[in-house]
Amino acid sequence: MTSTSNVWETRFQEEIKRAENARLGGNEGMARVCARRAAGIVIGEYFQRLGLPDLDPSAYTRLRQLHGLPGVGERIRAVAGHFLLRITPENVLPIEVDLIAEAYWLADQLTGDNMENIPNSDLVFIHNIVDEIAQIQLDSIISRTILNNDRLKVVLFGFAPGQELSEHTASSPAVLHILSGEAHLTLGGEEKHAAPGSWAYMPANLPHSVYAQTNLSMLLVLLKNE
Repeated sequence: MTSTSNVWETRFQEEIKRAENARLGGNEGMARVCARRAAGIVIGEYFQRLGLPDLDPSAYTRLRQLHGLPGVGERIRAVAGHFLLRITPENVLPIEVDLIAEAYWLADQLTGDNMENIPNSDLVFIHNIVDEIAQIQLDSIISRTILNNDRLKVVLFGFAPGQELSEHTASSPAVLHILSGEAHLTLGGEEKHAAPGSWAYMPANLPHSVYAQTNLSMLLVLLKNE
């Protein structure tokens, strides 16, 4: 039985397989459609990990949302744009790109775990959690899911200066813990300055936002079944 922590990965692999089979059968149009669906599945998982609103489960809407999302790196934005290109009258894309390969690339970039299962055991030990965030590129936000089990989902974020998660809500209670750097937070309409060691508990559906004033690392803990 597939666990809930990797349902998205199973669906992604199924769509990629359909895309590859379509290409082998000479149906490049269907290969593009399936690759786009695979990209949409990955983006939906990315939005969930970041606690961002998923406006519409369709691949096209998710790609448009990712393409316009503040803080997304330019390479990710460009790849999302490739999936949104209209085909020419000759039924080909106007540029030479391999959407199957780019769906794989998006999965690697957006999930941050190289398609490996997210740890879900009751024992997880990390010597220095800040070291788990790689160097943050300019104008980008990166994330890595540290733990995902029946009780908790723990996500480590890294922000470049000036990047933000715009105001949104989460369906479950959550805890924010600033590990390094400084940030401006809004929590239910209250503005807070956050520095290393700052900690906040947020009840479900509390509007909140995060703006990185410097390089910032932050731990988000989502409390399930609360």
